Amino acid sequence: MVAYIAAKYPERLAGGISRDERIQNMQFLRDRIIEAGKCGGMDLGWNLKRGGPDVSNDFIVERRDGADYGHDIAFDYDNPDHPLQLYWGDGSFPFYREYPGSTCG
Repeated sequence: MVAYIAAKYPERLAGGISRDERIQNMQFLRDRIIEAGKCGGMDLGWNLKRGGPDVSNDFIVERRDGADYGHDIAFDYDNPDHPLQLYWGDGSFPFYREYPGSTCG
């Protein structure tokens, strides 16, 4: 799923950009990953940083069998000088927030 999103939006992986552009690109990619997962039957949502109210840019939550699992979705996200690398890694202390909407089709 992460590889699919990276291949579909390569312009959003660009390096040599401003911090604000990196944040906007990461938020866009995060939301596309969540939407793709939801359309595939996964219960994915935003992560609340340290329990809220801020939403993480590079970390999402999967709700499965009544438990929440955190997933880091970007390597070296904070370094806008280098191209963004998406991946699916395990993370700690997820705080699930329902993603407000996705349309499949």
